[in-house]
This record gives sequence, structure tokens and C-alpha cells, in this order.
Amino acid sequence: PCLERHTVGREEPLTALRAALESALTGQGRLVCVVGEPGIGKTTLLDDFLAQLKADGSAFSRARGTCSERLAGSEAYLPILEVLESLTRGDHGQMIVGSLRLLAPTWYVRIVSITKEDSSAERVLADARTASQERMKRELIAFFEELCRTRPVILVLEDVHWADVSTVDLLAYIGTKLESTRLLIVATYRSTELLLSDHVFARVKLELQGRGWCHELSLDLLTR
Repeated sequence: PCLERHTVGREEPLTALRAALESALTGQGRLVCVVGEPGIGKTTLLDDFLAQLKADGSAFSRARGTCSERLAGSEAYLPILEVLESLTRGDHGQMIVGSLRLLAPTWYVRIVSITKEDSSAERVLADARTASQERMKRELIAFFEELCRTRPVILVLEDVHWADVSTVDLLAYIGTKLESTRLLIVATYRSTELLLSDHVFARVKLELQGRGWCHELSLDLLTR
């Protein structure tokens, strides 16, 4: 028989995540970094947090993306693309696809299959190939702002210590735009790997923390 999982010793970080979500609900978005070594329970904490919200009947959109060790630095925007694909497959998927096509066409063409008969999409695809990173950032922010008007959005990005430079740059940009959105971003990473590799996210995180746009939750080993 399948036994219900029982998690202990994580009441404080769960409360902190709840507080961050409450802030996002008032239009003060947050970026929260959950920090800990392998196996300490970062993913379990987030699973419990999302499960509690679902049990409470909270209405929100959620999506998850994971950075890859194998593709680290070689696959631009991998976790962001996973997030967008997840949103299009979830509740209100068709509406989200429509918003993505209208507000963020350079992202739309990267995740939606385009048929030869869809001539307008082919034109967008040709345009997207030459789109600048600045344009892609602006489009994505416009999309999330529109999505957050309907319901709050929770994005989980795991293993950011393997994130590519483009994803980190995008996170830095989104972090400066959170104050006017109902968006909660939770990023997980291993502090040791981040520091040993001198990862660019370490500097971005410090800058966002200094401006009050990012908060860190460090998971410690459990006491007896």
C-alpha cells in the first residue's frame, strides 16, 4: 500500500514560502532561492508547498523547469522553455497559447509545432530567428504580466547552478520587474556547486538581494 509522505522540520521555510506568495498576491512579486546540498530536501519542500496550496483550493497557475547538468551552458533558455510548455499543457492551456502567440511570438514559435499551412506562424518564425535578447525579455515580461492579471503564477526553476548564461540574464531582468506582478519564482540550487564554478547566478543573486527583490531560504540538516 502507498503511504502518505510525512515531512518534518521544514515548518519555517514553508511559512517563508507562504509569506512570499502572500506578497505576490498583493502585486509584489518575489524571487525566492531555496539553497541546500544534494538530498537535503529542496524538491520535497516545494512539492509540499504546492500540495498544500492545492489542498487549500488556491487558484493559481504553476509550472516547473529544470536546468540540466548535461546541457549546462549549451541549451539556451532550457528551463524557461520547459516552464512555457508546462503552462500551455495545464489549465487554460488554449488561452495561454493565444496570449503567448500575441504577446511573446519569439517564444511561441520555440514551443509550439508549426504546420506548413500556418503561413502567419511561418512569418513569425522567420522574424523570431533574428530577434534580439532584449526583445525576447520584453515579450516574456508582457506575457507574464498578462497571465498574472487572471491568476497568480508560481514558477519553479530547479538546479539553477547548472543554468546557462541566457537563462540567468533573463532571470536578472525578470527580477527587476517583479514589483508590479503577481508572480512568485522559486529557484533551487546547491551553494557549493554555485561557488566552486564561480557561476554567474551567484553575482546576479547578490545584486537582486541587495535591491530587496530576492530572498534566500537555506535548508539545514535536520536535528535529532
